[in-house]
Amino acid sequence: MLALVLAASTADADDEIDRQQERVVEAFGRRDYPAAERLLEDLLAADPGHPEHLYNLACARSLQGDGEGAVTHLLAAIDAGFRDPSFLEEDPDLAAARAAPAFARVREAVANLAASSPLAARASLSAWLDRFGASRYRVEEDPARSLVIATVLSPESHAEMIEMLDRQADHLLATLFEQPPASPVLLVVARPEDAAAFFSDESTAGLYEHARRRLVTRDIGESLRHEFTHLLHHAQMERLGHRHPIWIQEGLASLYEAHEIAADGSVRFLPNSRHNVAYRAARAGVTRPWREVVTLSPREFMAESTRLYPQTRAMFEFIAAEAGLARFWESYLRTYPESPDGSAALREMFGDDLDAIEKRWKRWVIGRGPIDDSVRPGDASLGIEGEDLPDGIRVARLVPRSAAGAAGVRRNDVLLAIDDAPIRSTRELLLAVAARRVGETVRLRVRRGDTTLELSAVLRPLPNSAGGTAISPRPRR
Repeated sequence: MLALVLAASTADADDEIDRQQERVVEAFGRRDYPAAERLLEDLLAADPGHPEHLYNLACARSLQGDGEGAVTHLLAAIDAGFRDPSFLEEDPDLAAARAAPAFARVREAVANLAASSPLAARASLSAWLDRFGASRYRVEEDPARSLVIATVLSPESHAEMIEMLDRQADHLLATLFEQPPASPVLLVVARPEDAAAFFSDESTAGLYEHARRRLVTRDIGESLRHEFTHLLHHAQMERLGHRHPIWIQEGLASLYEAHEIAADGSVRFLPNSRHNVAYRAARAGVTRPWREVVTLSPREFMAESTRLYPQTRAMFEFIAAEAGLARFWESYLRTYPESPDGSAALREMFGDDLDAIEKRWKRWVIGRGPIDDSVRPGDASLGIEGEDLPDGIRVARLVPRSAAGAAGVRRNDVLLAIDDAPIRSTRELLLAVAARRVGETVRLRVRRGDTTLELSAVLRPLPNSAGGTAISPRPRR
């Protein structure tokens, strides 16, 4: 099982490197491990200290039967910052490495990780600031959450982010994950230009690298909530010595992209841009069978990420609604030794086999129906074209006679909220407006320079001149 999800998301944005990484995935997929090895060596020539490339190279050597060579690369990966010991003990691709006498040195290195792990976040912070400029980022520590935070946010947005993370952490630790990370993690809210240079493609909104104790996000909305769930989840897996399957990792993180936490700590999961993808797949009968989903490797999952992120989010929505998320999690942790894929916990919660549970789920997904996730000519609209910032939408253009313009919004203003609901990306803005009707009055919170304004807008029809076609959310990972 390769660390390809991490490697594919953290390489230089250069097109040739992107193509090289795609060739690595293809080589492993066709079991051409010598070709994968050559490609990885080329990547390491450009980035010698990349821990995931080193780990993947160890997998390539192991799959060719060279256990001793694989061990050499594993030790280099650990020296470079690889910090996920469960991969080393459980990854089937490393079977030959584990059979080699030298693997004892890997176990010894893993035993020493606990002493060095507190340094990983600091090393990641230094590398980030060296690359993108220390003067551009505000850095602070949150010892209670084991976080080192670097952001480019305004003081107001920074405070809102901290409040959101506190609520989410309190809920997740109380219901699922129990403890914060044992060692600090770097959390970066990146400038748009830095994010463009860091991520390998624009569909990647955020990333958590457990090996480097680093979370990087483009925005403080759904993207941050997704990756922050990964952060706390990985801390639990490391503490328990578990390696939960990719459908659980990504389904759970996707579930928490859109949610509300009540004063009593209870949670309500909200539809987001993944909702209709799952609905249409269920209606068309093209969802991946559950008995296959629970066995997918990270490589297989990411090959179908466009449909599997929405499907696994919908699976967890169903689990939360019909069985109770905390009850399922307790069952899963208890049954993990016998059934790490989660199938035993599912059978225990629903009292049936996976095929029968899946049939119930499909009926549930179809029965809840679609949401309005597009804005067509004639639909309610603010009449703005915007660009994503970490905490809102910069108004790049106002449609003539737009609702936003009539309300006093100007070009280069930053839209922060609609009716007190934060709007952190154009995707979130689209869903918020799609649910409205022409003539509705909404309150807008916008930032103009250093001043925050409260404005009132009456939604107007989107004119044909604004594009003439439906505006829908873009696929993302």
